Amino acid sequence: GDFHWFDADPATFDRIQREVLRHVALRGNVETELAQNKPISDAGCGCAYPDWVDDGVVDRSNRILQRLWAAATPTHRAELAALPMWQTASVGDMRIGIVHGDAQSLAGWSFAQEHLADAAHREQVREWFEQTGMDAFASSHTCTAAFHHQPLTHGGTGLISNNGAAGMPSAPSQQQTSCLDGLFTRIAATPLNNPDLVFQSTQLNGMWIEQVRVQYDQTAWQQHFLREWPEGTAAHTSYFKRISQGV
Repeated sequence: GDFHWFDADPATFDRIQREVLRHVALRGNVETELAQNKPISDAGCGCAYPDWVDDGVVDRSNRILQRLWAAATPTHRAELAALPMWQTASVGDMRIGIVHGDAQSLAGWSFAQEHLADAAHREQVREWFEQTGMDAFASSHTCTAAFHHQPLTHGGTGLISNNGAAGMPSAPSQQQTSCLDGLFTRIAATPLNNPDLVFQSTQLNGMWIEQVRVQYDQTAWQQHFLREWPEGTAAHTSYFKRISQGV
């Protein structure tokens, strides 16, 4: 989900949608809003930002979404509306809940690292594991990664792998103060065995869960971004420092 965000150019929007729909896909809050058949008003991106996000970020996100809606055709919107909000998958003996936000909400922030640091909140997370029977949740939405081991009542551990964002910096590098790579979650019977790419990993129920760096041509990406979102635009103000400096 949220595979549409900076792609305000209609040709780029279409290319990304065509590529994503070749795979099993979810809709995030962005695609859910884009699927509307009427122009998006100030009601916004459906991001459900928590209290620690300032009003400027919220306003700029709403303006980004308004530009994206203009790039979408009726066919695009129908395709987005047809996408599910969540999926389940089996990897070996593991049952995986694939969500955009959290176990309860499409735009939920309960798998954000800030919330997972709170002991009282982790009790709610434990209940979700035990109510759903999931061994792990794979999520995104928050733009910042989290990798959380959740002890369960009757022994065992559940895992949350929140990759944050595949397309821009999600977590600091272990070797340097900033890192421009995004992350994706990989779940497999064997490890990737590439320490330069694996950001963090664990074994659970005999399977490997890894957060893997997404490496791409930073110069080409930044040049593309600046053509669509030059200085002074909403996306540039909110995101370019992170894209170019990792912070």
